Amino acid sequence: MKHLFHFTLIKLCLLLILGISLAHLFSGVSIKVISFLLAITLGTSLYLYRIASNKFQQTIYFGATIFLATLLIGWFTYLVHQDTLYPSHYTHHTTSPPQKLSIEITETLKPSDYYYKYIGTITHINGQSTTGKVIVKQPKDSTQSNLLGLRLFCYTEIKKIPPPLNPYEFNYASYMQHQQVYGQCNLTSQNYYITDTLPTNLTLLATRLRSKIINNLKKARLSGDELEVTKALFLGQRQNISEDLYKDYIHAGVIHLLAISGLHISILVMLLYYVLLPLRNTTTGIWISGVLMVILLWCFAFITGLSPSVTRAVTMFTFVTIALHLKRPQNSVHTLMASAFFLLLIKPNMLFMASFQLSYIAVLGILTIQPLLAHLWRPSNSIILYFWNMTTVMLAAQLALLPISLYYFHQYPLLFFIGNLCIVPFMSILLGYGFLVILLAALGITSPILVKGLSYCIYSMNTLVNNIATVKNGTLENIYFDNNLLILTYCLLFIAILAFTYKHKKLLYSSLCLVLALQGYLYYLNYYSKQQQQLIVFNTYGSHTVGIQNQQTLHLYTTSILENSNYLLKQYKAGAYINTVKQNPLQHYYQYKNQHILVVDSAAVYQLNHKPIDIVILTQSPKLNMARLLTTIQPNTIIADANNYPYLLKRWQKECELRHITFHNTNTQGAYVIN
Repeated sequence: MKHLFHFTLIKLCLLLILGISLAHLFSGVSIKVISFLLAITLGTSLYLYRIASNKFQQTIYFGATIFLATLLIGWFTYLVHQDTLYPSHYTHHTTSPPQKLSIEITETLKPSDYYYKYIGTITHINGQSTTGKVIVKQPKDSTQSNLLGLRLFCYTEIKKIPPPLNPYEFNYASYMQHQQVYGQCNLTSQNYYITDTLPTNLTLLATRLRSKIINNLKKARLSGDELEVTKALFLGQRQNISEDLYKDYIHAGVIHLLAISGLHISILVMLLYYVLLPLRNTTTGIWISGVLMVILLWCFAFITGLSPSVTRAVTMFTFVTIALHLKRPQNSVHTLMASAFFLLLIKPNMLFMASFQLSYIAVLGILTIQPLLAHLWRPSNSIILYFWNMTTVMLAAQLALLPISLYYFHQYPLLFFIGNLCIVPFMSILLGYGFLVILLAALGITSPILVKGLSYCIYSMNTLVNNIATVKNGTLENIYFDNNLLILTYCLLFIAILAFTYKHKKLLYSSLCLVLALQGYLYYLNYYSKQQQQLIVFNTYGSHTVGIQNQQTLHLYTTSILENSNYLLKQYKAGAYINTVKQNPLQHYYQYKNQHILVVDSAAVYQLNHKPIDIVILTQSPKLNMARLLTTIQPNTIIADANNYPYLLKRWQKECELRHITFHNTNTQGAYVIN
């Protein structure tokens, strides 16, 4: 740790990350400008290098230009990988809907209650060659159950992925844009047909092998939650895990076990090492075994779908293997940064994926914080030392992940220590046994006894996880954590690590200053939340919901009772700093400050006891004469929530436009907020 920043590659990796981040923030800068600056910087670096070589010494100017070039390489790499910059992208070729589309289905997403979802590449629009990825939604009642690996011709409309429609809601559109997906289209039984299958490639080969393994496991009577957890642990497929089981793993603090990562790769490496051990008797055999191990690990990474965590682990092992065979000195942090540098050069958008961030931060925390914790106590007993080292690893990872976990998930499992201590020691046995079962299933060999043993092990693990997750008050929930808190917390953690490492007073004082800054910002957030007052007409399907926030209390008026676990309610409570939620029956009239609000539901009955009416909320598709309502009440604004028929919305909007009255459709414009 003391010599952490002596490694040039670590500095270069941080500059590459900075370049990618700046490119994301200042997306309006032309790629031509960046290319010009990069060319000048590289040329200057080469010129300075020649001068330094002649004088047998390097100058500070050479190092500065190399660092600037690395930053610009990150910027340039990010821009090059933005599909929308290319004229062939479908966003530049859309015509009036519907369009004739040719789509190649390349990836499967997690299905919703009503749709199967895929990622497809649009190759043609109205006969014109195009590029770009899109979400394809197929109804679950369709006769064709799986479209993966097929080429479709469809007559439909490419729609934008909708932005968040309620305050503090997850931005799915932004999440998909980081994966270069900018649109979606819906299939029906009438608007598409299959033209042919796609040519075989590595992705399709991996998909077919996964399907073969899963089908063989099903034949051996592995099913239910045990099958889904097996798919997650060994094949990287956790799309179909039940919501309740997934929440159990989150609340028990062991959700990381369901993502293939360094733990899985280390077990696989150990198994491959013993399998390839006969080859390591000669120098040539050692090289061959190393190459074979790397190839087999990358094959496994392809089979599991190349998730960021498994890609990071396999890339790190690849660099470690190369270093070992070249007899170069190793440093774990150096290797970690080398893998990040390599992956971000290939796919810079990974930087903005939560899984990539969580994976690297967890490993970086283990490598930097764990030695400091382990140094606090060195027990002489080997068994106690084993559990102490395991404890310090867990604490280091959780400490590093705490800020970013609160930022993304607004909750934190307090029982992570118990969950990991009970399960992780036995994961080596489970993973080793499971990899054997998966290998046999891939070869078409399914032993019912072995599969039953795996099923029992996973059932026992699921039961243990459920018992831990159901402990009352075992999870801190609804914790607000914004960008400023995230930055302040990681600055504090970084300075604290340096203070413990170098034992400098200035670093200690800096840590204390950051603690004061953090406390001051928390005080500001608390003060700000107590000043908040607003009325919100939420965009909710199946129920009409109006919320009135008064400081840190939310009064909900709704046609149905919302549970505390309701996604909308949890997101708003965390984002708006809400401590108390009071639910009330729906009212047909509200007065908020100087605004008089009338609610008209399916009964289409409204009384004009309160005049003047400023806002009318329409819900449950009331059959009314809009022209008469506008003439009689003369409101300033009409709000239609998500519980109205589309044809009525069009009719109402047209009538409002004729009379120059504001019409707000929450289904397209999002929740209506009065501050």
